[in-house]
Amino acid sequence: MIQLLFVIIPLLTPAKSPMSNKIVDKTDISGHWEGTITRDEGAGKRTTFKMELDLQQKGKDITGISYVHAEQDKRVFSANMSVVGKFSRSYFKYEEMKMLNFDPIPNGEWCIKKAELIFRTEKNSTPTLEGIWEGKTGTNAECMPGRISLHKKPPRV
Repeated sequence: MIQLLFVIIPLLTPAKSPMSNKIVDKTDISGHWEGTITRDEGAGKRTTFKMELDLQQKGKDITGISYVHAEQDKRVFSANMSVVGKFSRSYFKYEEMKMLNFDPIPNGEWCIKKAELIFRTEKNSTPTLEGIWEGKTGTNAECMPGRISLHKKPPRV
């Protein structure tokens, strides 16, 4: 007769609230984020723009403003859009709701974006948000999708 011995090894899991069995995510991504947004134009060509996000988090709900800066003919054009989204377990999904302020771009349109980003932080390093985006223009034309890469800026005093 063969006997099998099973050993249960506890897995590392996020903290649980002592009052319930629900997992508590204590990560707060509120703050100012800076980096780049790219537009993939095919054949390996990618155009890069400066991007910023100012985020406020309440539970899983995120609100804020996105800023995109495009350079054309040695001039910088900017657009600000309101942002709403959700953050849960290192996953941040948001969409821009409307244009708040923008500079008209000659022969171009701004994209209203939806993005799916992953939050990462390593010991002694700056937190990052990275992922993909897609969008449409104000005339409902498809935008060329791309990638977003942001790092959290420390608060200024």
